[in-house]
Amino acid sequence: MKIGFLYNAQVHQIPHSAPMAFELSIRHPHLDVTIIVPTTTHLTFLQELGTRYPDHTCSYVVTTLPGVVRVLSQLWSGSLPPKLLTLAFNRHLFSTFDALVVPERTSLALKKLGLNRLKLIHSGHGAGDREVAFEPRLKEFDFMLIPGQKHADRLLRLGLVHADGYALVGYCKFDLYLKHPPDAPRLFSNGNQTVLYNPHFRPQFSSWITMGRQILEWFTNTTTYNLIFAPHIRLFEGATMAEQHELQRYTGENILVDLGSDAGVNMTYTHAADIYLGDISSQVYEFLIPPRPCIFLNAHAADWNNNPNYLCWKCGPVLSNVDDLGSHLDTATRTHAEYRPRQETLVQYTFDHSEHSAGVRGANAIAEYLARAITTQEKG
Repeated sequence: MKIGFLYNAQVHQIPHSAPMAFELSIRHPHLDVTIIVPTTTHLTFLQELGTRYPDHTCSYVVTTLPGVVRVLSQLWSGSLPPKLLTLAFNRHLFSTFDALVVPERTSLALKKLGLNRLKLIHSGHGAGDREVAFEPRLKEFDFMLIPGQKHADRLLRLGLVHADGYALVGYCKFDLYLKHPPDAPRLFSNGNQTVLYNPHFRPQFSSWITMGRQILEWFTNTTTYNLIFAPHIRLFEGATMAEQHELQRYTGENILVDLGSDAGVNMTYTHAADIYLGDISSQVYEFLIPPRPCIFLNAHAADWNNNPNYLCWKCGPVLSNVDDLGSHLDTATRTHAEYRPRQETLVQYTFDHSEHSAGVRGANAIAEYLARAITTQEKG
């Protein structure tokens, strides 16, 4: 049986399920596991992760596009080929697999391309609360791998998954970066507290448009705090070199600007920071291990208090402006005890824990699901 792991979006999605691919090939050798990527950048990233699993037997395939299409797509969308074009032009490749594990939802288009026999397994990426993580398309997947009870409860409540259509597997990214943190140089030469500012990329949620520059300017004019400005990797994915260079001017002795390196993916910054400053990125849940002070930015006057899409905002004070940012930072650590119990409860609810790693649990869940699917097919 051939199982594919497709990474047809940005590189930051890879750590959320790659350990499952490697463990599946090790623990279930009767399954032929192939990792499929759209660029050599993805390939290099995965091959480096694969060195942590020296016994894995996964093979790698880079998808293809006709030369003219690839050139035009690079002009249109940058280094990442358009997802739908990749799916369409590689339909034959995908038709050779029995199941495909994907971290995003665009791959559901394969069913519209006639690959109805192909089992689609959703691994997801991130553990946030936004509505998009619970959109109706999810019920089109044949099986889902879920990080914790929080997601399971909401998916079940919305009727997007049935009781035997998912497995709780934990959070694969922790396999890679929490148990074995990346070797990182000291980011700042002083002993000040460090703030991680992590704005989201969606304009309707992001604090960047209305508050971002004011935040950067504030840190430029202080020597009291360090700042890691590491936005969601997609916030500046279409920015010109001139625009990126202009933002880098904020770099200084107490400010680090990173618009998209591996350090923003491998939890380097969530490990290094003392205070989280952001809006609605799921990365806050990665930061909360261990619990630390958080400040949230309500840049769009959201009515958030009883809204499940803003559940993480119960983990710290919520600001509607940053005019008095220094005062809020000064009190964040002092008042953290008020929020710590909520943070601990929500982290436990978000991430399912087990003596086994998420990669192992996910691999076993995939193998067990496929065995059930084959049995059902044979009976049918």
